[in-house]
Amino acid sequence: MKIVRDLKNENDGYETIKNNAGMSWEKVNFSDVVEFLEGPGVRNWQFQNKGIKLINIRNLVNDKIDLTNTTNHLSNEEVELKYKHFLLNEGDYIIASSGVTWGKIAEVKEEHLPLCLNTSIIKIIPKNNKLLKKYLWFFIKSVSFTSQIEKLITGSAQPNFGPMHLKQIQIPLPPLPIQKRIAEILDAADALKRKDQELLKKYDELAQAIFIDMFGDPVKNEKGWGKIEFGDCIDYIGDIGSNGSNATISKNIEMLDTEDYAIMVKTTNLNANNFEKNLKYVSEKTYTIDRQKLNFHQFDFYIINCQ
Repeated sequence: MKIVRDLKNENDGYETIKNNAGMSWEKVNFSDVVEFLEGPGVRNWQFQNKGIKLINIRNLVNDKIDLTNTTNHLSNEEVELKYKHFLLNEGDYIIASSGVTWGKIAEVKEEHLPLCLNTSIIKIIPKNNKLLKKYLWFFIKSVSFTSQIEKLITGSAQPNFGPMHLKQIQIPLPPLPIQKRIAEILDAADALKRKDQELLKKYDELAQAIFIDMFGDPVKNEKGWGKIEFGDCIDYIGDIGSNGSNATISKNIEMLDTEDYAIMVKTTNLNANNFEKNLKYVSEKTYTIDRQKLNFHQFDFYIINCQ
């Protein structure tokens, strides 16, 4: 149980186990043990309001499928005629293969069906009995997988990968009993993480309730609190985006793919609360251009101002 508690604080429990296993696992081509199918290039004019639901990247939320936030369907007749082999089955894994949130994964459940693959979504399932399904799940979520994809991925503004890239991936393949044990340990660690997240959510709701009780609704302002301009009570607000803001800083920044003096915090890191995947770095020279505007300081707050 101790190893489970330790792993719940790790960003990549799979990698931790692999690195501490004390043995070398055979690596095989991903395509030797995994079957994958990319969704078809469905066009907007094909969308219907009813029929067979099309899975969308936005439907992949926190390792689960949420079908409430898109309404795109294909007609039953069109699916039967052209897309029948793209229909998903209960237990299929699907992974986002495009955009800044590429790599999101979820499992298809019975209540999601019928459901059809869509553009930028890839179905992934074990091809044979050499690979346990749950072990595949944790490998997809690991640095072992994402670091290989990052070297192959195409596109900068809209990164994406496909079957041709997956065919170049290698997967460590320990014996089945070890795969089973790894999956059990990481499953238990994930369960503890989820419980912690639920508690944090409840604490956040409690804090908001206490705030409302003490100060009232800040929008309605029933208690008549005075108002001032937001800029009058903060030291600095701004960014170094490509849209020209803080141009002096922007033109002097060079982001690096290899580890250097400091991590460059990006929207993708904040969204994912992950400072191990998709990292960029800056040199010490860049770091010291303007310490007040560019660098994190203790107790600073940062917000994401894009969708």
